[in-house]
Amino acid sequence: MRYTRVVEEADEVPMWELQVRNRELFQKYSPKRTVSKNKHSSPRRMKSAFAIG
Repeated sequence: MRYTRVVEEADEVPMWELQVRNRELFQKYSPKRTVSKNKHSSPRRMKSAFAIG
């Protein structure tokens, strides 16, 4: 539901605001602590986070 809503509002929201939102979501769901702790699983986790968000 959230993904479709974002797609519908994409025309109304400026691009920089979308980038800020994506950056906040990325920092919220994959902070640097976990990435530094799990070095082996960090690239796969980052890819999945970008795909979901």
